[in-house]
Amino acid sequence: MQNTNTNTALKSVPASPRARVKRTRKVVKSATAVGIVDQVKLAFQAGNLIATAIGFLLGGVIPLFTYMIAHSLGTITNPLIVLVAGGLAYSAPTVYQWGAKAFQSRYKSIGFVILIEGCMTLAPQAWIAITALVYLIMINGVATGVTLALGQRK
Repeated sequence: MQNTNTNTALKSVPASPRARVKRTRKVVKSATAVGIVDQVKLAFQAGNLIATAIGFLLGGVIPLFTYMIAHSLGTITNPLIVLVAGGLAYSAPTVYQWGAKAFQSRYKSIGFVILIEGCMTLAPQAWIAITALVYLIMINGVATGVTLALGQRK
C-alpha cells in the first residue's frame, strides 16, 4: 500500500538540474547600496577574497597609519597633524555610512564617527585606542574590498 500524500517539498524540485540553478542576481553598483551584513558576506565570498585582501591593504592601512602618527606626535603643533587629519578625512565618511546603516539615525552615526575616530587618535588608554583602531581597520578594509569586488564585475 502506497502513501498517496507525497511531500510537497519533493514536488517543487525541478527534474532538470539547470532549472534548479535559475536565480536572479541583483546588480549592485556601489558598496553604499549594500547593507553591512551583506558587505561582510560579499567581502568574504570565495571569488572576492583577493579584492578584500587588497581592500584591507588600501583601506585598512589608513587607520593604522593615522593611529601610529597621532600617538607619536607629542604636540598638536607638529606638522604631521596634517597626515592625521587626512587619515580621519578618509575614514570618517565610510564609518558614517556604516553607522547610518547600523543605527538608522544620522545623529547616532555622527556620534559614532566622532567617538570611534576620536578614541583611536586621542584616547590616553592604549586598549581603548587599539580597540577603536581594530574596528576602523575592519570597517575600512571590508568597505574598500567590497568596492573593489563590485568594480571587478563591471
